[in-house]
Amino acid sequence: MKLVKCSKCGIDNLAESPKCGVCHGVLEKFAVGSTPAINPSASPEFLCLRCGCAGSPKKYMTGSFLLELALWFIWSYSFLFNGVVVLITFLFAGGYSLSRYSSRYLGCSSCGWVDITSVDSPAAKKFLADRGL
Repeated sequence: MKLVKCSKCGIDNLAESPKCGVCHGVLEKFAVGSTPAINPSASPEFLCLRCGCAGSPKKYMTGSFLLELALWFIWSYSFLFNGVVVLITFLFAGGYSLSRYSSRYLGCSSCGWVDITSVDSPAAKKFLADRGL
């Protein structure tokens, strides 16, 4: 598998892609007046089967942090009212927080896709073989 390091952010990308999957900068091998710069010492852990980005995955969480913060803010001011309002707002805020934290996943650092696999897996080898790498 041939990898090219981005000159802007340093992320390893597949040699066939003209732009970096993270910062969308032009890769060194496509830059005018440059020689190809393939990093042989790079050992990416995962390969995205959607965009072809090779590298370490990134942690993602669904939902909105601002909405979660707003729900907890409303809960903190619900103590001005009776106990039923406190309980209801706690259930909403706690339920939303639990749903956010239970839906965390590792995804592609470039496109966020969840379908990433080890570079040595049969799916990754088929993906690279289909693209002639």
